[in-house]
Amino acid sequence: MADGLGLIIDDTLDATLTAVPVAFAAPPADVPPRWVPPLVVENQQQTSSCAGHAEALACSHANYVETGEVIRFSRWFAYITAQKIGGFFGRDGGTSITSTLQAATTNGCCLEATLPFPGRYDTAISAKAYDEASRHKHHGEMRFDLRAFEALMAWITDRRCCIIGTRWYDGQSQCTGIESKRVGTSGQFRGYHARLISGWDTHDGEIVPVVQNSHGNWGNHGRAMILRELWDTWRCDANFFALGFNEIDEVEPARRDWSTVGPGDCV
Repeated sequence: MADGLGLIIDDTLDATLTAVPVAFAAPPADVPPRWVPPLVVENQQQTSSCAGHAEALACSHANYVETGEVIRFSRWFAYITAQKIGGFFGRDGGTSITSTLQAATTNGCCLEATLPFPGRYDTAISAKAYDEASRHKHHGEMRFDLRAFEALMAWITDRRCCIIGTRWYDGQSQCTGIESKRVGTSGQFRGYHARLISGWDTHDGEIVPVVQNSHGNWGNHGRAMILRELWDTWRCDANFFALGFNEIDEVEPARRDWSTVGPGDCV
């Protein structure tokens, strides 16, 4: 069985977007040829929770940039709370990106350990999960429009991330690490899919975005470079979006207690 998708298109999104100036970009000399944070690659399996996965991963990205620590946020909390806000609650039919960002801003997101991914549709969320999530909210009052390729690169080379929603074709399931126009438009159209652009790499001398997918060991260990030719094709689709994800109220880094010295420590 194929991996799930689950993005519901929201026609009201455009009215809430804010343009990002290209001048936001870091000077080219200061941009390394590759930067991809070591975030955990997740698998949504056959659920329709791609937007929840993307949002939870965006929280992990923002937390990593602020603290240097990889923290897993709850994909399922992100998904179910977005369904409630968007009016999609009660069946595993997906959610919209507008409701996902609103949930991240209103409710925040708890940690994966507090509400683990169930692998099947389950609507139960504990009071503990809501309480923990309230301490890790997205600073999402403004929604930054990154559909212009230059604006996207300006944003991500500042080590910020971007949630994208694109058409998904069968050919993309066979991606081995580079999403070209041929890969991204071949085969049967299956629906819309949300993913996270979490860094960048260099292809044929050009710095390009790196997307992380929620289909497990997809692409190159869960990631792929997106070529500009495919991005320009996506821009012709009125339902395509690319939203800049802001900071969150991060998880405080763990602090080592040096009051005692255990086996193996240097003395």
